[in-house]
Amino acid sequence: MSFITDWALKRGPVTILAFLIVLVAGVMTFRNLPVEVLPRVQFPLLAVSMSYENATAMDVVSDITVPVEQIGANLEGLQSVQSVSAEGMATILFSYEYGVDMDIAKKDLESRISALQLPVGSKTQNIFGIDPGNQPILQLSITTNGELENLSTYVKEKIEPAVLSIDGVSKVELTGIQRMEVQIDVNPDKIGKFNLTLDDIALHIKDSNFSIPSGALLDRGRVMTMRTIQSVETLSDLQNLPVGYYKETTVFLSDVATIKLTPSPLSSISRTNGNPSLGISVSKELDANTVEVAHAALKAIETAATPKDMEVIVIYNGGPDIESQLDTLFNEGMFGFLFAVSGVFIFLLNIRPGILKGITLSLRPTLVIAMTIPVSILGGVLLMGFANLTLNVMTLGGLALAVGRVIDDSIVVLENVYRHIQRGEVSKSSAFNATKEVIAPITSSTLTSIVVFAPLAFIQGLVGEFFLPFCISVTFALLASLVVSITLVPVVGAFLLKPGDMHTSDEKTAGSLTTIQKIYKPVLGWSLNHKWTSLAIALLLTVGSLGLLRFIPVTLFPSGSERVLTIDISLPPTYDQEGKDSIIEEVESALQSRLNNGEVENYLVTIGGRSMVMMPGASGMETANFFVRLEPSASPEIADNLRTQFPSEGGKKFTIEEIAAAGPPSG
Repeated sequence: MSFITDWALKRGPVTILAFLIVLVAGVMTFRNLPVEVLPRVQFPLLAVSMSYENATAMDVVSDITVPVEQIGANLEGLQSVQSVSAEGMATILFSYEYGVDMDIAKKDLESRISALQLPVGSKTQNIFGIDPGNQPILQLSITTNGELENLSTYVKEKIEPAVLSIDGVSKVELTGIQRMEVQIDVNPDKIGKFNLTLDDIALHIKDSNFSIPSGALLDRGRVMTMRTIQSVETLSDLQNLPVGYYKETTVFLSDVATIKLTPSPLSSISRTNGNPSLGISVSKELDANTVEVAHAALKAIETAATPKDMEVIVIYNGGPDIESQLDTLFNEGMFGFLFAVSGVFIFLLNIRPGILKGITLSLRPTLVIAMTIPVSILGGVLLMGFANLTLNVMTLGGLALAVGRVIDDSIVVLENVYRHIQRGEVSKSSAFNATKEVIAPITSSTLTSIVVFAPLAFIQGLVGEFFLPFCISVTFALLASLVVSITLVPVVGAFLLKPGDMHTSDEKTAGSLTTIQKIYKPVLGWSLNHKWTSLAIALLLTVGSLGLLRFIPVTLFPSGSERVLTIDISLPPTYDQEGKDSIIEEVESALQSRLNNGEVENYLVTIGGRSMVMMPGASGMETANFFVRLEPSASPEIADNLRTQFPSEGGKKFTIEEIAAAGPPSG
C-alpha cells in the first residue's frame, strides 16, 4: 500500500484538494441524510386486511379468518399466525423467522390468498409489511366547542389538504370523522296504498344512477358516440325520484317515504381527555427527514386551525424527541473530539523550553492530528450516504465511538515522520519512508478494531438488525481514518512539521521529558518492578467490573425522557354497544383521575381505529386503542397498576405497555 502514499506525496496539492472535497461532500451528505431515531428495520411480519360486507364477527371468523389462517401451515419460514376479527372485517398477522425474504414471502402469501374460495362480498383490502418507518411521526387531536360535523368538514376540506401538500408527507389518517348518510324511512301504509313493495323501491333507487351507451350519431362524416346518463346528487333529486304509477299518476319517493341526512354510525370514535375530538396521524415518506416533516406538518395544522373554538392538542411529535436524542449524540461526539485533541496536546506539551514556546511547538503536530478527525468522520458519513444509511442513534453512536479511535493511526504515522525529519531526511522522503515503515502495523491495527465490532452484525434476530448500521458506521469511519493516515497525514506532516516540534524516543533524557511523561514514568517504573502486584490489581478490577453487570438494567433500547403508555383493548363480539362503551369508559375514568393527579399529561382513545403501536389490528368497534402521554413525575409502576386494575379475563383482552417515545415497546 506504500504506492498510495508515494502517489499522494508526489501530488500533494491534489491530495489536499481531494480531502477538502471529501469534507464538503461529507457535510452536505450529513445535512441531507434522512434523520430517524432508529435504523430502518424490516420486521418479518406480514399483515392481511380483509373485509366482508354485512357479516357478523362470527361469520368473519368462520368464513374469512380461519381459511386464511389455515394457508399459513405450509408457508416457508412461518412462525406463528395471529388474528383479530370484527364485524365486517379481519386482520391476520403472519410472523416469519428472521432471514426470510419478505418480498418473496409477500408474493407467496398473495398468490395463496387469491387461490382461496372465499364467500361473495369478501375482499382482500391490503397485504402489507410492518415497517417502523411507516409509523406516524405526528399524532394530533383537534377538539371544538361547536358541532363535530362542522369540525369534520373543516378538517377534511382545509387541514388535510394543507398537510398532504407538504414535501415528504406520505399520508394523513383521520379518526373520528363524522360522515353524513341519506336515511330513507318508508311508510308501510303508503306503499301498500300505492301497491308497491320495498323491493320495488329499492330497485328504482338502485337504477336511478346509470351511464349507458345509446348508439352513435353520424354528423357530416363524423361519428359521435352517445350515452344516456342519470344521477341522483341531491336530496331533492331523491324526493322527486319516480318509484311507480298508481291510477295513471306518477308516484314519487317522497310520497311514500321520509328522506333526510343523518350522521352515519362512526367507523371510529376519537376522544381526547374525555372530550369528543378528531385524531390526525401524519406519516412521512421513507426517505424524508422526520424532524423537518414533523415541524412543517405541525406548523401547517396550527396555521389552518384558525377558528377560535378549535384547539390543537399534540399527542405525539416524533420530531423534537429525535432532534433531542441526535443532538445529545452529536454533542457527545464533539466533546469526544475536544477531549481527544486536548489529550494529544497535553501529551505533546513540554514546558522545559518555556510555557509559551512549549505551547507553540505542540500546536503544529496537534493541528495535524486534529485535522484527521473531521476528515475521517465525514469520510465515513460520505460512505454512509452511498450505503443508503440514515442518521439515527445507532449510526451516530458508532461515529461518536470512532472519534477517539480514528486518530490512533495518524499519531503513529506523524510521530514516525517527525523521527525521520529529526534524522535530517528531506521532508517528502522522510514522510514516505516513515509511512512505509508503519503501514503494515497500522493497517493490521485498524482491521483488528473492525473485527472487534464485526460480530455485532451477525447477531440473529431483531438485535442484529438494529446493530448492523452501528457496525457499518464504525467500519466506514475506521477505514476512512486508515486512508487519511497513509495519504493526508504524510503530506501535511511533511509540510508543517519542523525539527524541535516533538520529542522522539532517541531524545528522551530526564530533562527532555514532557510534563505528562514525568508523571507517567514513575508509575510505569513501579508497575514493571512489581509485575505480580500490577497483574493482581488488573485482575481484581476486571472481576469487580464484571460483578457490577448484575446491577445494570438490561434492555434493547432504554426509554427516553418522554414517557408514553399504550393500552389496547379487544372485546369479544358478544358484547353489545352499551357493554363496550362501559368498559372503555372505565379505562377513561382511571386515566382521567391520573390526569387530575398530575401523572398523565394527556390521553387519546380511538375506538375502532388504528393503534399507534406497531402491531396492526382490525378496525372494528370491538377494539379501542389508548395513547397516553405521562408526566415525568408519574409513578414507575403506573403500567403495572393499570394491568392489575384491568386484567384480561372473560374474553376481554387488555394490552398495557410503557414504550420508548418514537421507539419500539420496551416495557
